[in-house]
Amino acid sequence: MIRQLLSICFIGCTFFLLCCKGPGGPTGPKGEQGAAGAIGPAGAAGTQGPFGPAGPKGDQGNPAGAIQISFGLSFSSSQGLFEFTPAVPANHTANEIEKGIVNCYVKGNSFWYQVPGKVLLSTAEVDDMLFIYKVESNKITIRLSTVRVFKRISFEDIRFVFVPAQNARLSAEVDFSNYEEVRKAYNLPL
Repeated sequence: MIRQLLSICFIGCTFFLLCCKGPGGPTGPKGEQGAAGAIGPAGAAGTQGPFGPAGPKGDQGNPAGAIQISFGLSFSSSQGLFEFTPAVPANHTANEIEKGIVNCYVKGNSFWYQVPGKVLLSTAEVDDMLFIYKVESNKITIRLSTVRVFKRISFEDIRFVFVPAQNARLSAEVDFSNYEEVRKAYNLPL
C-alpha cells in the first residue's frame, strides 16, 4: 500500500513539476525561412472613411497615354492649306511628343482617312494629302495640305493623335491606318 501511495505521489509531483514554468532562457539563433503559406480569403469591404462613402467607379483611363487633339469642322485656305497651333497638352512635354508617334486623320463624307494618303475632298475630288508638324516650347505647329487640288476645302473633323515615346512600345499591334482601331486601342473619345 505504501508502494502504491508513493507511486501516486511520484506521478502527481512529476505532473506538478511539468506544469510549472520557470524563467525563460535566451532566444536561440534565427532559423531558415520556411515555405510560403497558402493565400488567405479576401477580406470584407472596408467601412466608411472620414470623407464619406466611396464614390462610383470612374471611366477607364488611358493606359497607353495617347493624346488626341480634335479640331472639328475645319476649312482650308484658298490653296488647300490647313494650319493649327495648339498648346502642348498639360502634363506632357514637347520632347515627349517630338520623340513619339504622330498620326493625322481627317473625316470627310463620314469616312476617316489617314494622312498622308489619298483623301476624298469636300469637292468630290480625290487628292493626296500631307502633313508636317514641329514642336517649339509649349506650342505645336501643324500644317496639312493637298498635293494637286489647290482650292478651299473642308473636313468634318481633323484629329491628331500623339503617342509619347515612353508609350509607343505599347502600340506594336495597332493598325495606325484605321482611325477606329487607334481610337479603341488608346481609349480616345468619339
